[in-house]
Amino acid sequence: MKKLLGSFVAGAVMMSASYASAAATYQLVTPGTASQVAALVKASTSITQLPATTKPSLGDASQFMTLNALTALGGKCPNAQTTCSFGALSSKKVVLLMGDSHALMWVPALVPSLAKAGYRLDLKWFPGCPIATFVVANPTDTQSRCATWRTNLLLTIKKSPPVAVIFSERTTNYTPNGVQPTNAQWTSALAATLQSLKSVKTKVIVIGDMPVYNSVMPQCLALHPTSVQDFSTAPTNSEQSNQDAHLGEQAAAKAAKVGFVNPIPWLCAARCSPVIGTMIVDYDSSHVSAVYASYLSTVMGAAIKPLL
Repeated sequence: MKKLLGSFVAGAVMMSASYASAAATYQLVTPGTASQVAALVKASTSITQLPATTKPSLGDASQFMTLNALTALGGKCPNAQTTCSFGALSSKKVVLLMGDSHALMWVPALVPSLAKAGYRLDLKWFPGCPIATFVVANPTDTQSRCATWRTNLLLTIKKSPPVAVIFSERTTNYTPNGVQPTNAQWTSALAATLQSLKSVKTKVIVIGDMPVYNSVMPQCLALHPTSVQDFSTAPTNSEQSNQDAHLGEQAAAKAAKVGFVNPIPWLCAARCSPVIGTMIVDYDSSHVSAVYASYLSTVMGAAIKPLL
């Protein structure tokens, strides 16, 4: 078991090399159709035993793997992988993906369809910085840097509007004033951001947050391979510290009349299983793995297309 857990970093480095040959396809695995995704999600709650072979392997599932995958997806990242471009790099049809690490995690799901349609996808993400206009107390960044990053990027959007802006953010374990925001508070904070772009000629799309597991995957799966469903969670987590605010995001998007994509049906049936098919869904407790995000690229593309 130590060998398995100790292979995380080494495995991620190896994945970087193996993905390089896949750059022309803009995908990491063969994506599922809508019916295939629905069938796997429905069946996932019956998975009790960790499959003998998983995608990615437990040792490879990490944010490091996601960052390494950016090159395989055709990404050009001049700014330490927090600013990247994908797809039709010379195209004037630009879609901006903006947010924290929850924007980063959806890159494998977004690139294939946008690239095929002739768009350039620009990623600008900042660890620990939500799109909602909060003053965030977060150990990964200072409040001032987070607010400055968000404000400056919104000003750039106003000066040079892309065809569309896609927002994605984590809504758990952010504690402005030391308290986890409610759905209503998140609605208000995100509404402030959306309002700032109301007069800008660009489409705005919000990808809602995903449920948070109460345990860190895939470490727990490695230690308890015959108890997969012990780590499942409800689509709305019952633990206060892990209650996401996707309903607050959805309300803000509806009020602002902007597009909203709800990823929860692609992740959860009655429960959200940490394993779907033979795929590891999360690389920790709240981030979709690069492989599973890539598997969702067809359904994500279908959801985004009518909103552009």
